[in-house]
Amino acid sequence: MLKYLRIRNLAVISDVEMEPETGLNLLTGETGSGKSIIVDAVSLLVGARASQDMLRTGASEAWVEGVFSVGSTGPVRECLARVGADLSSDEMIVRRQIHRDGRTRAFINDRLVTVSLLRQVQPHLVDIHGQGDYQSLLAPSAQLDLLDEIAEAMELRAQVNAIYRQYQERRKELEALICSEAERLRSIDMYRFQIDDIERVNPQPGEDEDLERERRLLLRAEELMRLASEVYERLYEADDAVLTVIARLRHLVERLREIDGRFETVVGYLESARPVLEEASIFLREYLADMTASPDRLEWVESRLAELSRLKRKYGPRLSDVIDRWNEAKVKLERLTSSAVSREEIERDLSTLEREYLERARLLTERRQKTARWLVERVMEEMKALAMEHGRMEVVFRPVGDIPAENGMERVEFVITLNPGEAPKPLARVASGGEISRLMLAIKSVATAHVGPPSLVFDEIDMGIGGRVAERVGERLKRLAGAHQVFCVTHQPQIARFADAHFRVRKRVTGGRAVVEVTKLDHRGRVEELARMMAGARVTDVSRRHARELLGAR
Repeated sequence: MLKYLRIRNLAVISDVEMEPETGLNLLTGETGSGKSIIVDAVSLLVGARASQDMLRTGASEAWVEGVFSVGSTGPVRECLARVGADLSSDEMIVRRQIHRDGRTRAFINDRLVTVSLLRQVQPHLVDIHGQGDYQSLLAPSAQLDLLDEIAEAMELRAQVNAIYRQYQERRKELEALICSEAERLRSIDMYRFQIDDIERVNPQPGEDEDLERERRLLLRAEELMRLASEVYERLYEADDAVLTVIARLRHLVERLREIDGRFETVVGYLESARPVLEEASIFLREYLADMTASPDRLEWVESRLAELSRLKRKYGPRLSDVIDRWNEAKVKLERLTSSAVSREEIERDLSTLEREYLERARLLTERRQKTARWLVERVMEEMKALAMEHGRMEVVFRPVGDIPAENGMERVEFVITLNPGEAPKPLARVASGGEISRLMLAIKSVATAHVGPPSLVFDEIDMGIGGRVAERVGERLKRLAGAHQVFCVTHQPQIARFADAHFRVRKRVTGGRAVVEVTKLDHRGRVEELARMMAGARVTDVSRRHARELLGAR
């Protein structure tokens, strides 16, 4: 259950604290006082979408904090344990922050968590029912989900769905084989051509760059030989070659050193220069020995480069792309040529999957039908208690068109009639807003006893009702609160009188700003609030007496 709630700078709320109780918690107040903002705050705690528009004007951030009692074991702890967020106590503190720049953060026991984790634990903490939620349950898909949850058939449905997906995948593979045999053969021809085209040239990684360098050298081979020969001659072979001159200079400097020892350094310079120049001479000699101005070699290099360029234009733009395409084509060709033998295997798999599907789907249908009979009986009892004595509900099963189907062999729809002699019709076509609220309360009252979380929130379930009907709604909420912590936003005193904890939400203006206050009412405060709800702005002794009678009639 939710034990504590604090809201800061959310919409018109500056700072509000609440300590809900077990049982039925009622929130009342004038229209626009901020009651629904409190419901929105609880929604934020369990992963609802947040935006910077929710911030109070002038605030840099808003936050909501709630303390939930979760017990020592259960699905909440299991969800948290899966992400390594174990709890050290029986309480879980959830905080949600919204910053002015639109960023949001979520914390559980001061540990940063993802909003998706809040959404995972939400089904095990609180269920929030507003007008939008009632509308969503009008959809047959939502009705099927609810029926399967009550039937505890979600795992069986997941098995049916998994077999369906496998069946669809294999059927697509078979259709691809049957319907595109000509395309397969065309693809085989295309890949074989590509492989042969590239294989004939047999490109090697980096070959084009190496050949380009060689081509540049071959184009200027005569100039290179002439220059290299001249350098070699002047460095080594000529009468005044550099090495010969250095030898003469070294002899002269050695004589100088004998006279003046400071020339020792110069001798060292000349000695170190000689081996370097000798290495240069050796390189030039070998270079000239290897260098030939071969027109035939140049022609071959240019021809090879042209072949590589052709491949790059077709499969490139780089030579590495050509080689990748070559390898890829070989893999695809192998796959295509081996797929011809897989048709019989796929057909066998489809037969097996179809048998498995029918076996699991029939079990699912049986469980749904049994649960539907039980659900109809219980909901009709609730409808009578909610002043819809002539109402009748059915769960209609319609076969799907193609088997296997995603969620079983049938579609499910709740149909209702509220008047004698009228044929049942879909919920959306027979009910007004107030009737939808009561129908949803009836369905949720039955369903939540089996699949619901410990805390339930009803936002203005009394819309469009009043008088005796409102009192019936209050009775059902009170009974529901015997097994769950229930929050209800209401404008009806006939409902508010059943509260175990009654909170008044009031908006006043202070210093030119709206301020929302939430007050937990004692008996006297409840009398005044119920009197206001009955009489409006002008509370009289008569309305107070009626309020006391309502509270005393519980």
